[in-house]
Amino acid sequence: MFRTVVFRLVAIVIGIAAVLLVVEAALQTASRIVQRAGRGAAAAPVEGEFRIACIGESTTFGRWPGQLEEILNRNQQEQRYRVINRGVVGIRTDGVARQIDGWLDEDRPHLVITMLGINDEGNVLVYPRGGSPRWLTAHSRTMRLLALLWRTAFDIGGPDENGDREPSGDGHLDEETRSKLAQLESLRPDAIENFRISEMIEIHRTLITTDPGTPFYHLSFLRGLVLHHVDPDRLDEFFSRQIDVDPSKLDDGQKMDRITIWGERTGDRFAALKLATSIARAAGDTEGEQSLLEEAVSDPDVAGLAWLRMADFGSRVRRPLLIHQSLLKADSALPDDYQWSLLLGDVGFLLGDFDFAADCFERALRIRPDLPASHELMLLGRLANACEQSGEFDLAAGYRAQRDELELGRFREFTRHYYRRVVDRVRARRIPVIAMQYPLLSVESLRKLLDYREDVTYLENRTNFEAALHEAGFRELFEDNFAGSFGHLSPRGNMLLAENVAREVGRMMPELGFGEGTPGDEETAPP
Repeated sequence: MFRTVVFRLVAIVIGIAAVLLVVEAALQTASRIVQRAGRGAAAAPVEGEFRIACIGESTTFGRWPGQLEEILNRNQQEQRYRVINRGVVGIRTDGVARQIDGWLDEDRPHLVITMLGINDEGNVLVYPRGGSPRWLTAHSRTMRLLALLWRTAFDIGGPDENGDREPSGDGHLDEETRSKLAQLESLRPDAIENFRISEMIEIHRTLITTDPGTPFYHLSFLRGLVLHHVDPDRLDEFFSRQIDVDPSKLDDGQKMDRITIWGERTGDRFAALKLATSIARAAGDTEGEQSLLEEAVSDPDVAGLAWLRMADFGSRVRRPLLIHQSLLKADSALPDDYQWSLLLGDVGFLLGDFDFAADCFERALRIRPDLPASHELMLLGRLANACEQSGEFDLAAGYRAQRDELELGRFREFTRHYYRRVVDRVRARRIPVIAMQYPLLSVESLRKLLDYREDVTYLENRTNFEAALHEAGFRELFEDNFAGSFGHLSPRGNMLLAENVAREVGRMMPELGFGEGTPGDEETAPP
């Protein structure tokens, strides 16, 4: 009997181990496919080519490294340049520091370009902290998946990223703040599942002021809750789960009636409005959507949010006057607080009413003179962009100067520590580094961050982007405004950045002695 039990336990353990090995193999394979597909990292180094590794996060993950390769090879008889995209969405400087040696071993670059740090500012709900430095946690995809599931279920944080004491500061929260954020986060799943949209709005309004990191990640969620429409699959889920009826059995009129009754029963009349207008939008019923909004703006409980949706509707039907009037009405109907001022400015900027946006961002600064530096930096950046887009170039320059002064006055211990570690690892192999500043930010703050070290080439992206913004709209260069001063790049913005990098690479080539030595060899690689 005892031997039978032992054999069964051993068989169970072997079976579990076999399943975990299969899962690990699948995850590792999927990871390599995702990381390498179409991004230049898979091909083995080729003798005679000049390899450039671009290190960064989502702003590098996009198109500019590929465009850089095209530009550099445009006038070549044969391909001489290979640009390797090492952008990882959501990564922070500590994550880059953990992976940089492996990337250098694999890519064997002659030149490294970095653009780092924007994800270090708080936002643990968006980009959670990393895991343990131990080999298994660092390399096993299964362990990472289990750790992620554990953190999602029970906490929003994670253990220290390094065996030694890591610096505090950017990217870190005290335990009291972390606990508050965890409590707020724990309320979200049930509210989402049950379509309590008004509750979700209040959660994200609180998150904006609770998280000392940049508020605009949370603001983007808030804007989506107010403006976005519910997709058809979620609408079907609403009727199945909340109304307990097969949506295919109802026509649009019957659906509207059921939504109205649900809204009165639950008290969430804004959720009812969002659901109803989503049905009208999906059906292409422009008049019906406008009629629903016109009725809702007379309801004091939802008037402010309804006017914001009316402004968005005005953008869809290309009526600038309706956009402006609706924004003013929304401003009058909503409470005069920091979060609503941010949202109003954000929506005004998105819809092209830049004077209105600037007024709202200025009011947000007045309401909260005690803002964390990260909030104030983002607001000053957005103010500069709004003024620039409305033709107030002197005002824009003034706000950028204020932002520069504030940024230079900060000591970003966390980012400085890990950015220097990344550069040190690259320079230890005698590989040149271009430390590139984000669009529209001051390159002086980057120089300070790296202690003005002279073994790095600094590259700014302010002059070229400001010149382009004097002629083009913000949305022609950026897909969003996630970082306050700048956003993820549009195809045109990616090309603008790639062209700037290509000029710097071309300037550096003679001193790099391309073609000499063995690629990646520490003794013979370009100094």
